[in-house]
Amino acid sequence: MKAITIFLSAILMVCAIPEAVSAHVTVKPERSAAGSYETYTMKVPVEKDSNTTKIVLKIPEGATYESVEPVLGFQATFDSAKNVLRWEATEAGLGAGEFQQFSFIVKNPDQAGEMAWDAYQYYADGELVEWNGAADSDSPHALTEIEKNATSQVVSEHGSTTNVRQEDTSSEWMILSMALAVLSLILSLITCVLVWRLKKGGNKK
Repeated sequence: MKAITIFLSAILMVCAIPEAVSAHVTVKPERSAAGSYETYTMKVPVEKDSNTTKIVLKIPEGATYESVEPVLGFQATFDSAKNVLRWEATEAGLGAGEFQQFSFIVKNPDQAGEMAWDAYQYYADGELVEWNGAADSDSPHALTEIEKNATSQVVSEHGSTTNVRQEDTSSEWMILSMALAVLSLILSLITCVLVWRLKKGGNKK
């Protein structure tokens, strides 16, 4: 029975990995070309029973804000003095178990380097979650690597698109999810075999 408990615990841990990873505020893509006009998407999940009513995103130093995509239920404004984007709920906001994606266009810095996206999530109960910590913290900020030779589909100043080479991070996550699913299936099969063998041994007695 001890072996069965260990295997079942392992299965639960494997299945919980994607959910734990996706619980943070993220900004995609994680890589982009220097000097390009990139469309970024911030994903904001609600981790509490209270509604999220406002999100504030600080535009990284060296980047230039261009425009924002409208989101139903939120009013977007840009504060040029503080270089921050704000989305404020016009109604109830995001409820427990929900998430929303917010897209905007930014001109990347001309030099290669790392951009940190500091985000601030406001809840209806008054709590503020500051997503501005290091990668290994409880509330890490999202990071984008700006590369001279990175390529992606970027939007120019006049609205045209250009193909630039860039890693497809979404496909990487898909591969990871498939691998975890296969591992979970294998562990389940092993558990079934152990249960069958234990029952068979018990019947012999």
